[in-house]
Amino acid sequence: MAPESYSVAEASHRLGVSIPTVKAMYRKGELDGFLTPGRHLRILAESVQSVRASNGRTRTSSVSAPSTMLQMRRERIEFLNLEGEELRAQRELERVRRENAEEEEQRAAEKRAQDVEREARLEQARADQLRQERLQQEASAQQRRARLRQQVQVALSITAPANLSFEKHRALADALEVELQRANVEDPESALPIIKAVCERFTASVIAEEDDRRRRERIVDSARREIWGMWDATKVHEDEAVTAARRALSSIAPHAPEEELRCAAMAAIAPIRNTVEGQRRRKEIIELGVREVDTYLERLNRAGGIEFDFMFVSRLKNVIRARLETALTNQTPTELRLLVHEVIDDEIDQ
Repeated sequence: MAPESYSVAEASHRLGVSIPTVKAMYRKGELDGFLTPGRHLRILAESVQSVRASNGRTRTSSVSAPSTMLQMRRERIEFLNLEGEELRAQRELERVRRENAEEEEQRAAEKRAQDVEREARLEQARADQLRQERLQQEASAQQRRARLRQQVQVALSITAPANLSFEKHRALADALEVELQRANVEDPESALPIIKAVCERFTASVIAEEDDRRRRERIVDSARREIWGMWDATKVHEDEAVTAARRALSSIAPHAPEEELRCAAMAAIAPIRNTVEGQRRRKEIIELGVREVDTYLERLNRAGGIEFDFMFVSRLKNVIRARLETALTNQTPTELRLLVHEVIDDEIDQ
């Protein structure tokens, strides 16, 4: 049983013509057909048979029919025309699609730009509103602080101690402002009790601080006098003692026991005291060596009847003093005497 329709290739085979000719016959209405959902052309079998039958009745002799070569050329030209039309149609379709896509993209870009611009305007409006609110809050806060400072100054003129320094007076005013802000007090009647309480606490702390400072200064002065009372102590040593004592006391918490402060100050000046004591002992040893000059020369006089004039003895003592300044370490008294005798013998031999 014959199929109800043919593909273009099957129809061209049955009719003995090319595929482009079949398509052209379909467009001219000489062949009936339809497009499948996949856009493929199907030719009705009944139409193909009708055309074949018509061609059989009207076919003439081979002498009057166009030659096969001419027919092929015509079909070729027709095929190229069809191909050209299809290519132009495809290019036109691609162009239309491209233009549609570009227009769609342009509209989307414009919409995005409008959305961004609208969001930016909204954000700027929100920022302006927040800035305005912040400025209003700051202005209101400044007004409250100004009123509060006036209240504090008025109250301080009444309740603050008269002998406060400028720095203490400023610190008291700052403490009052902080306390009143924390209590959220704005009227003078409510602020007065707080001001009195703060002034009393501040005054008590100032007095305690001043007492502690004076006590520490007394201990520092005691440390200075400890060094001042030592033999051979100089002003430099006293200044070093004051600096060391103050540095030691600065590391101790306020209002510490006095015994702790004194122990810290004495420990701080101990190295200075040891230095002064060492210098004193060194001078005593040097003077002991200088006095040994007279003893040794007297012994030499008794032993050999050698007389030494005053100038020689004085120069010899200076030599001994200079020699001991450089050579003295930890000699025992016997070693010290031997060192002095050696220097004297060298000087006599010269």
